[in-house]
Amino acid sequence: MPTRHPTAGARRPASRSRTSPPCWTPPTSSPAVGRVRELAPHGVDAALDAASADGLRAAVELVKDKDRVGTITSVEAYERLGARWIGSQRSAKRLDALVSLHAQGTLRIHVRATYRLGEAAQAHRDVESGHGRGKVVLLIG
Repeated sequence: MPTRHPTAGARRPASRSRTSPPCWTPPTSSPAVGRVRELAPHGVDAALDAASADGLRAAVELVKDKDRVGTITSVEAYERLGARWIGSQRSAKRLDALVSLHAQGTLRIHVRATYRLGEAAQAHRDVESGHGRGKVVLLIG
């Protein structure tokens, strides 16, 4: 069975929950691909590309089963490279269902910071920093 390394190729540890297996954030440079090969000589189990076509190419190269490579960004490249497109349709009905699950305690969301509407610029800087886990919430009203 391939070795799993939750931080390989990432600048920060991959997000993990109690129900999710370790995941790998694809690197976008050749040295990083080499480093992943050193850490996991038998390959990695799965990868999710959330950055670019370069990251997707690296993931396809390093994951044995191409059905276990997903992307949310590289729409043009995903079929050509053998990955899976991961997406969903936004709707008020689906949002209501998520709010209901959260209210029941079934869906838990980690909120790292909340900002008032007048602090929107600071909230935006917080999100752009790429630091921290959890959602940044903008309070309106």
